[in-house]
Amino acid sequence: MGGSLGREERPEESASKHVRYWLESLPSAERLVFIPWALSGVHPSRVWGLTNGHKVRQAQRELRKAETDAVVPQFAAIRAEAHFRHNRLVRLRQAYYAAVERLQAQGGPFPYAFSYEEGADSVRGLPPQERLHFQTWDRRSFVLAHAGHYHPQTLKSVHAQRGAFTAGRNGYFLEFLRAERLSDSSPPEGLWFAEILQMGALGRGATNGERFLDTQRWLRAWGYGEENAATVRPFDSRMAGLLSWPKADSHFMSEAQERTAGVLIL
Repeated sequence: MGGSLGREERPEESASKHVRYWLESLPSAERLVFIPWALSGVHPSRVWGLTNGHKVRQAQRELRKAETDAVVPQFAAIRAEAHFRHNRLVRLRQAYYAAVERLQAQGGPFPYAFSYEEGADSVRGLPPQERLHFQTWDRRSFVLAHAGHYHPQTLKSVHAQRGAFTAGRNGYFLEFLRAERLSDSSPPEGLWFAEILQMGALGRGATNGERFLDTQRWLRAWGYGEENAATVRPFDSRMAGLLSWPKADSHFMSEAQERTAGVLIL
């Protein structure tokens, strides 16, 4: 065994070892029964050259290297952009929860509007570059504010506080309204993921209809998907709550997004 350390295990060795481990795990009486029927080990010299495991592993390594080589020169820029976006998300989250605290302390009303500023750099002496405007809703207030876009039965459920509008399901969510440039006349940067949400491209999104076709055309225009792929879902993690709304909120939020010009978040 000591001579095999440091080299890759061949399939025939692995199979023999598993059989041996299984036999050793049996009680002595049973082991004696099964030993005559167990396949004996194969000496590596007997099958040398018959398997191509080494070639397969080498090809896999070369493929991984080719794929990562294209990214390595951009790694520093990708990492810097990831930190930048993460920090912006942290500030957005902090501003949202601070707004929720004020909203709860005041007891309303909905929608609760607030804003905060982005782009300041105290080290470089830069003032804030833009102001981001938001408003906070709960389910009931959103439906009532957009009553003309909802079925009368839905409005009855809101007033009766039943179904999807009970106290336990009447949670808060955030709507991004616009970004306002402060320092110059350049277009505001806003939130880089706003259009993805607005197009319903996160998660599975719409599965049919005109909304589905619009999303598919938008994704393909950005270079997602193979030419022969029937459906493109690059942001579908297949896990509720990861790059998608929680399962209990997904239907309501996807419909709500279609009924507002803003971008629904959180």
